[in-house]
Amino acid sequence: MVYDAIVNNNYELASYHWRKIKTTINGYLKRSARKFSADSMFLQSNVWASLEAALQSNDPKKIKDEGFYYKGEQ
Repeated sequence: MVYDAIVNNNYELASYHWRKIKTTINGYLKRSARKFSADSMFLQSNVWASLEAALQSNDPKKIKDEGFYYKGEQ
């Protein structure tokens, strides 16, 4: 969903889905053994924050620089 929203230049929707992914990852309360992996690989490694900032900027170049390559790229 995030990728499709980016392809369609709908950065607000992409940001919404990106936040939902964070909510889902934070749901490790049911599977506490996975907390360390979720935190270290996704939340504490700045992966989530850097893409969220790029999506909030609505700047296709920043989004691309975060690793999201999409149709229409030059």
